[in-house]
Order: sequence, then C-alpha cells, then structure tokens
Amino acid sequence: MPEAALCSRCGAPARAEQRACGFCGTAFTHAPSAEVEERVDTKLQNFLGALAIEGKDLTTALTMAIPAVLGRNPEAPGIAHGVIAVIQAFERDEDVKLDAIAAARVFAAYLRARAELRSVEQSELNLPFLTVNETGPKHLQRMLRRSDLVRLES
Repeated sequence: MPEAALCSRCGAPARAEQRACGFCGTAFTHAPSAEVEERVDTKLQNFLGALAIEGKDLTTALTMAIPAVLGRNPEAPGIAHGVIAVIQAFERDEDVKLDAIAAARVFAAYLRARAELRSVEQSELNLPFLTVNETGPKHLQRMLRRSDLVRLES
C-alpha cells in the first residue's frame, strides 16, 4: 500500500501515483514528500501552541486550527470533527489529556488513514508512545472503517 503524503497547497492527503490533489486540484510536479507532511505537522503544532497560549482548550483550538492548516478544503470541518472525536475517545479511555504535539500526530495519522480508506475497507490508527501519565506510556491503536469515517465526520 503506498504511503500517503500531504498536498503542498491544501494539506489534503495525496498518494504518490496521483497527478493532482483530489481536494484542491493542485497538479503535482513530483511525488508529495515527507518534508511537506512535516511542514504541515509543524504548522499545526505552532497554531495549536499559539491558541493554547491564548487559553483555548484543545477542542476549540483544533476546530480553529485544522481548517486554517487545510486551507480551502471543503472537507476541513468534517476532518476536524473526526480528529476531535478520535482524540476525545482516546482521552476518555486512557484518562489523559493530549498536548499540541500529540494532537498533531493524531491529525497526521487520521489523514493517512482517511486516504487509505479510499481503497481499503479499514485502516489502523497506530501511534505508539503518544503520551505518558503516572501509569506509563499510552499508545493509540484503533481500527478505523469507512463507516466510522462517515459517522465521525458528520
């Protein structure tokens, strides 16, 4: 299965075999690189960090940050809703609170899984050592099905 990367213009998931972004239509002159994905992660982390300084909680910060990072992508609000749902479920199940870096990792993994779900029925969100609390390291490992994606993004 090809690894998903992100469009350099809108940040949407893109596969190396695509010639244009499926969301904004930007033509790829070369295969999307991990460097682009890292830039988007850094942009999201910076945005979330700035909102945290302003006193925003993570849910509010993500609701504002993800559409800003994805640009004019019409699916950005749904993606934000899906990422927030995954984070809230993880925080509830593991009794932890995620920081901006961990939230950016969940966002990137969610976009990769979302891209995979275009060609397969289910994909795995697997983020080892996502955070730590007094009982030890916490890992996010969850199967995401197409039906879950529709439910999360509505």
